Amino acid sequence: MSGVDSEVVDSNANVNLLLMTERVRNHPLGPRIGKLIVAFPQWSSFFESGDIDPVRDINRLLVVGPQFRRSADVVAILQHDLPAPVLRAAVDRLVQRPPRGRWLRSKVPAAYAHADRAERLFAMTAPHVLVVAPPQLERQILATPPTRFPTPAGDEAVVLHVKTPWRALMGLPFRLPESIAWLRLDVSPAADGSVQVRITAEDADAKLAAEHARDLSDALNALTNPDLGALGALVGLRSIAFIDRIQFRARDRRISGEVRVTPRQLERLMAYAEELVASWTGRRGMPSPATPPSAPRTPTTPQPAAPPQPLRGERPAPLPAPGPR
Repeated sequence: MSGVDSEVVDSNANVNLLLMTERVRNHPLGPRIGKLIVAFPQWSSFFESGDIDPVRDINRLLVVGPQFRRSADVVAILQHDLPAPVLRAAVDRLVQRPPRGRWLRSKVPAAYAHADRAERLFAMTAPHVLVVAPPQLERQILATPPTRFPTPAGDEAVVLHVKTPWRALMGLPFRLPESIAWLRLDVSPAADGSVQVRITAEDADAKLAAEHARDLSDALNALTNPDLGALGALVGLRSIAFIDRIQFRARDRRISGEVRVTPRQLERLMAYAEELVASWTGRRGMPSPATPPSAPRTPTTPQPAAPPQPLRGERPAPLPAPGPR
């Protein structure tokens, strides 16, 4: 993941996400994935004109940072096929928006502009590379600009690598063990519209790896195959499978598991992701097959998430103190 030729990409960063959009482009859900990316505040102002589509025009997207919850600290590097004037015009639209930004006098075309309520540096470091970074990285970016991208060894469309995942992924409905040093997620699309998902992690020792492999299997399967209980009995369903059950196995310190996600399951997950992003951003109306783009959708009130449940052997996290009403 550190294959980008630049000091800007820190190989010690906690979270690295590589999205091979060129491999998503021909997937049946490709257009909806593009709309999902546009819905995020970090990207909406950049793509809002419609001149640039994240799946059609961006080939690869590398996002690196200490965590993704605070986007102002994240570096994003885009590899694209856009003509220079089109890309410059997209950046200039951000520069002209209030609070107004400015173009820099530098050899590398670069500007300051605001996105998602934070000032960012936009630098066109190569004919087909755009870097979006925090202002404090200006010197490094202009001195050693990124010029190339990593390429996965296989056919992955998504590669997510997380160090100390218990801290970086604290938003999960269950707590990851603190002894796991890193976690990697690979998603590879297949010709039939399905995807193969592989999860790999490294634990502190073989004994903990064997124990946590069982715990992770139970926790993830409970999340993706929830028991519907009495409510499900009323409609004749005992459970619903977002994905098939996954079984993690341990080999020495390494934990690994793999599952195929069918096109029907992907459709269900995409609809859920669209609703989730809409609740986060307050932007309703992302199209789906069941809802035409022109049809209004009734806003729903997001429900508070349940606190993360610890795995076996973990202490439950203390609940935050209630704030002022």
